[in-house]
Amino acid sequence: MSNRSLASALALALVVLLLGGLWLLTRGGGTATPTISPAPPSASVSPQAGDAVVVWIADGDTLDGQIDGVRTRIRLLNIDAPERAHDGSAAQCLADEATQALARLAPVGTTVHLVTYGNDRYGRLLAGVQDNDGRLINAELVRLGLAAPLVVGGQRALLEPVRAAQREAASGRLGLHGQAPCSLPGRISVARSNLDAAGAAPHDAALAAGKDASAEASAVSAELHADARDALVQGLTAEGYAATDAAASALKRDADALVRRLGG
Repeated sequence: MSNRSLASALALALVVLLLGGLWLLTRGGGTATPTISPAPPSASVSPQAGDAVVVWIADGDTLDGQIDGVRTRIRLLNIDAPERAHDGSAAQCLADEATQALARLAPVGTTVHLVTYGNDRYGRLLAGVQDNDGRLINAELVRLGLAAPLVVGGQRALLEPVRAAQREAASGRLGLHGQAPCSLPGRISVARSNLDAAGAAPHDAALAAGKDASAEASAVSAELHADARDALVQGLTAEGYAATDAAASALKRDADALVRRLGG
C-alpha cells in the first residue's frame, strides 16, 4: 500500500471512530433524573464552609449576605418558599409569612454560617444556612410549614433534614399543610364548612354556596394537577397531597349534587 493510500485509510478510520463516539454521546445511557428547578448546578460541587453577615431578606428562601466584603445573593438550598408578588403577579399564600420567618431566623446584621454548593444559573450562591445555635434554617422554614422541599439540578445535600422537617410540619398541619386558610387543604376545609352550613340557608344562599364550593374544588384540583413548580403543592407530603386531592373530589361531587337538587 502506498503512503498516500495508507494515510487515506487512517483518516477514514479516524472519522468513523469520531462519528461513532459522537453517536454514543448523543444517545446517552438513559433518561435524566427530572428536577423541578430550572437551575442546572452540578450535584458534584464540593461543599465549602464560610460565614456571612445578613444585609437583606429578599423572600422566604433568599437573602443577601456580606461575604469577605462582597454583597452576595444566597439561595437556601433544597427548599422553595411561596413566591412574593412580582411582575404583576399576586403573592402566593404564605409568601409574606415565609419572608418574615426568614427575617426572624436570620436577622439583618447577624452572622450566619454557610455550607455552600456552587451557584445556580442566576448566579445565586446555593447554601445551607445555620444560625449560631447550629440550627439549619433551611429545614426550620419547612418545619414551620412555610416552604417546600426542592431538588435543584440533582443537588440533594440537605434533602434528608428538609424532608424530616416537612413530615413534622404535616403532622402538626402547620402553614401550607392546612392550618392556613389560603393553603390548598385549608381552602378545601373552608369551602366544605361553607357547603355544610348551606343546608340551613335559604334557597338562593344555599345555591350560591353550592356553586362557590364547586368552583373552589375545581380550582384546587387544577392547581394540584398542574404541571408547574408550586411550593403550595410540592410542600405537601405524598399523604397530604392524596388526602387533599380526595377531599377536593368529594367536595366537588357534593357541591354539584346540591346545585342539581336546588335546580341550579
